[in-house]
Amino acid sequence: MRAAVAPLRRLAARHHRCQSTVVEQARALLRGVEDPLLGRDVITTDCVSIDQRDNNLRVTLDVRTAAHPHAHKIAERCRDALEHLRGVEEITISLQANGFGRSIGRPAGLASVRSAVAVASCKGGVGKSTICTQTAFALASKGARVGVVDADVHGPSIPTQLNLEGATMEPSPAGGRLVLPVEHNGVRFASFGFKRPHSSTDEGVIAMRGPVAGAAARRLLNATDWGELDYLLVDLPPGIGDVTLAVAAEIAIDGAIVITTPSKLAQADVVKGLALHRELGIPTLAVVENFASVSCPECGTSHRPLGVGHAAELAALSASADEDLPGVFILPMDAALADANERGLVGEAPPHASIDALASSIIRKVYAYQHAMVNRQLDVLYDKNVQRVVLRRFTEQGAAETFLKPQDVVAARRTGDVPADLSPTRVALVGNKSVVFDWSDRVRDDVYAVDDLLALAERLSSPGPGRAVRGND
Repeated sequence: MRAAVAPLRRLAARHHRCQSTVVEQARALLRGVEDPLLGRDVITTDCVSIDQRDNNLRVTLDVRTAAHPHAHKIAERCRDALEHLRGVEEITISLQANGFGRSIGRPAGLASVRSAVAVASCKGGVGKSTICTQTAFALASKGARVGVVDADVHGPSIPTQLNLEGATMEPSPAGGRLVLPVEHNGVRFASFGFKRPHSSTDEGVIAMRGPVAGAAARRLLNATDWGELDYLLVDLPPGIGDVTLAVAAEIAIDGAIVITTPSKLAQADVVKGLALHRELGIPTLAVVENFASVSCPECGTSHRPLGVGHAAELAALSASADEDLPGVFILPMDAALADANERGLVGEAPPHASIDALASSIIRKVYAYQHAMVNRQLDVLYDKNVQRVVLRRFTEQGAAETFLKPQDVVAARRTGDVPADLSPTRVALVGNKSVVFDWSDRVRDDVYAVDDLLALAERLSSPGPGRAVRGND
């Protein structure tokens, strides 16, 4: 009996080696298949899993987003690359879109939202909400699952644009006081302009002070059961006030679309907004110059009544040294779209070609940004024993720690004296680009870019009481 067992074991071991060899050969062949959105092969980008059962090979290709424009082409190229692989009778290639293993926030309603993009303007009346809504529909037309949160607590306009005034956000089957967004033409919307079952009054028409408005925007985000989303567009109110800070402190924002006009006043305000985005660690994905031109209905000549504009200069100003330049998109004055706005038919109006191009650009840039962030492993905490804020960066070589005094962090932004006993009551990483603090002097939602904190520590050249940690130290 024992003599018969040994050959069986050798046969099983040989079979296992053969399977391993086939999988290794398949991986080697797939290194020749590139993901055009990243310009790197599908093995290096870690979006392929390979499983062999007998003589059948199953390849699972995770393209991360349902809106990946090259998903089926990549699958075809994978099949072509494996066509002549020996020892395989059948090859099955399946597509998935599971994101990069992250969500934008911790509350249950946000758990399956994979990306958040802010739509911002520092001046009202530039067409921000219209562009936000049309971009959402353009993304949905490309296969993405899209939501829009109308975070303008003082003047929600999306219900009017979509002729959804009086719509109600119904209770979610998930319970927990969650409410469902209102779905329209395949896009999910949440707004202060909608009725909510757990609200005793219509918050959308109440005058709110800054911190209260920020808290209200946070509640709308967290109380909505968004379900599975590839993109959540956050339609921010004009300006750079409490709502923007509260949203940035609550969810991981992958980038911002900045809306402006050729007007000199609008351009000047945008510069302030771009500075805030840099402080918050939010990359600018696109600069959209709206109302740029008008065409004569008789001769077709294009005129620029508001001036030439400076969208390209603003885009260059917004980019940091390690970021690609944002896309620049120019939109004309559109009489048909203005009429659709008046009649609540923005959802039915065909998007301008620049809106379609903007949506495609957002897909590419968010995809590349999230892939880069996967490899940036960070942790942040406050060590009460040494009274230091600690930033940990994890690499293959181990973990490097950076220490900062709370007073140094605050002094970098505030003017005047900083209390000697100041300490954070909350420290949290928002995404992989920002850190939010609540301080013992009751200042809340104080958001800093991680890179700014690291640069501050380098300028101060104070290594702190600890040391660099290597390996399992």
